[in-house]
Amino acid sequence: MNILGVQIRLNPEIMFAERFQFERSLPSYNIDWYNIFDNVLPSVESYDAVLIGGSGSVSLSKKDEHADYTFKIISSLLDTVGDKRVVGVCMGYHLIAKYYGSNIIFNPSNAETGTIELKHNLDGLPNPLLVQCGHNDSLDRLPSGATLLATGEQYKLQMFRYGNMYAIQSHPEQTRIDLQQRLQHFPHYEHALSHLKESPDAHLLLEYCFR
Repeated sequence: MNILGVQIRLNPEIMFAERFQFERSLPSYNIDWYNIFDNVLPSVESYDAVLIGGSGSVSLSKKDEHADYTFKIISSLLDTVGDKRVVGVCMGYHLIAKYYGSNIIFNPSNAETGTIELKHNLDGLPNPLLVQCGHNDSLDRLPSGATLLATGEQYKLQMFRYGNMYAIQSHPEQTRIDLQQRLQHFPHYEHALSHLKESPDAHLLLEYCFR
């Protein structure tokens, strides 16, 4: 399967780390990477699926120049995918939700950083499933017509499906060490480091979405 990998990254170090983590999680897939701040996205015609990654520097709840540009680019992309599989992770989750009518909000009670436990209704995966996460934004509601696939103790709308699109709030591509290294770029989250756990099966969530 050939996947169009779409990134929303302003930090080159994090951009390349994200690529490595997704490629490690999906070793049997070919992913061609394009960062929307560096590249014009190609047509999806020659790809079997689309993967939209995270950000860390762009927040749709802030409605600033970066957020407006990001949503404009991704909306145009989603307009063209037809019935191809689309998987959105973290920022990708927010973008798919906004595309289908949800509002992206900053709600401190929903913000999470660290290792969380997902309870889901996905056949063949360990349940519950430990995953790494880091987000401040959340949804005000599930998009109308979407199916909720996973919940968490703190934030309930952890994963949903809308037609051919899967949206995942957490980071199934990351290991404990990955998140530990990522948080070094964000010192105000240092408190989360002592609570991180291993998440050896998290990558199975990505495999499930692309199968």
